[in-house]
Amino acid sequence: MTIQNSKFIKRNLIVLIVGIFFWTAVVLAKTPTPSAPVSFFYLTWETDGLAPSNYSGKVLGAVDSVIKVSAQPLIYSAGKYLDSSKWEYRWLLNGELKNKGIGLKDFRFRAKGYETSSYQVRVKVVFSDQSSREKEIVIPVVAPRVLIKPVNEKIIVRNGALESNEPEIKLAAVPYFFGGATSGLKTSWYLNGQAAKKEAVENGFLTVRRENQQNEIAVQALVKQLGDSLIRSIGELKIKFVGL
Repeated sequence: MTIQNSKFIKRNLIVLIVGIFFWTAVVLAKTPTPSAPVSFFYLTWETDGLAPSNYSGKVLGAVDSVIKVSAQPLIYSAGKYLDSSKWEYRWLLNGELKNKGIGLKDFRFRAKGYETSSYQVRVKVVFSDQSSREKEIVIPVVAPRVLIKPVNEKIIVRNGALESNEPEIKLAAVPYFFGGATSGLKTSWYLNGQAAKKEAVENGFLTVRRENQQNEIAVQALVKQLGDSLIRSIGELKIKFVGL
């Protein structure tokens, strides 16, 4: 190998090494530096209110239902999440202090008042160094509801009415959002404003039969809570017999 070739190879090696270092520096500069975990403060609620097992929405609070509110502060400091069970929690309902204590991350109350539409719940968390953080949530309270549904799921109800070419239809009254801790519910059925005959009701289900060539029947289901008749709801359904 000549001296000239040797110098050429060395020069290329130097260029290659410099290029590698430069490329590495660029990649490292563009690589984001891992950031520390973010602190969060969750405040959630749930209720013991009634709803069908296939109901996919959130069960809402109603009069006499028990509402549970839970706080989950995830505070990251000094390379770890802090122990939230050592802090003091102060719970306020509609601005009034109701409970407080170390590690008291849950708060329960019963919804009262027939005209109440919502509750304001606020929690104040006092940390070990006496600093604090607050979180607030507004919980809606709704009136109970009742839906009348045919037992035969193939029959479709549209806008509170159904049509059928069968001589009779079996119906169920499905309650929503009554307090889950109630002593029980009572259902009363009515046809065209008159109480349904006892023989038409079995195990809470109503069988509606077409009689005297009557083509349309208005059905009502009154569901009320035992022990408090003011907690009630009425479901309505119109039935039209066709093709008979």
